[in-house]
Amino acid sequence: NLVINICMISAAGNNLISDAEPATYLPQYVSDLGNDAEEIFRSNLLPVPSAFNYAKSSYDEFIDARVALITAAVETLCKGEHI
Repeated sequence: NLVINICMISAAGNNLISDAEPATYLPQYVSDLGNDAEEIFRSNLLPVPSAFNYAKSSYDEFIDARVALITAAVETLCKGEHI
């Protein structure tokens, strides 16, 4: 497990995904969230579904994309700006 792969979810939600790869469970979350998916993913510093193909991307591609988002957010906060 990488700290970069941590996201705040309920224990029940965590049990549902268990050790599954993001390519398995995130497309279902996108579908379940409907029109709210983009904002929910954005607010959790996850690649937004409209710009990242969760179903076809590898775990490493997911981690690389999330690292870029978290790095940008940290840099913004270090400048004293809001994310």
